Amino acid sequence: FYARRDAGRRGAVVSGYRGTVDFDWYRNDLIRVRHHEPFTDRIQAAAGMSHFGGDAELARNLLGILDGRERSRATIFDGLRSVYACLAARESLSKRAFVDVRRVGRAGS
Repeated sequence: FYARRDAGRRGAVVSGYRGTVDFDWYRNDLIRVRHHEPFTDRIQAAAGMSHFGGDAELARNLLGILDGRERSRATIFDGLRSVYACLAARESLSKRAFVDVRRVGRAGS
């Protein structure tokens, strides 16, 4: 979905019987709600910490691989999973419905 102004959101919410964890990468914080306790924890990441550095880190890693200084931090399967998730999101938007994400697996597994 699309949201305007401060309604934008990037993160994840995981909820279960014992509690809920809410990651918000715009605010750089984590909120933990314990369902059976009378308090909520909020952990604020240090200034300068950001979830938005993935592309730059992948580019640095690629240069390190090309120079022979590093090994790949992501497998081809990680890349394919990401591509299929993005393609499914685009298809979901155009169809205005949920769609399955194509699964990727190693040969023989």
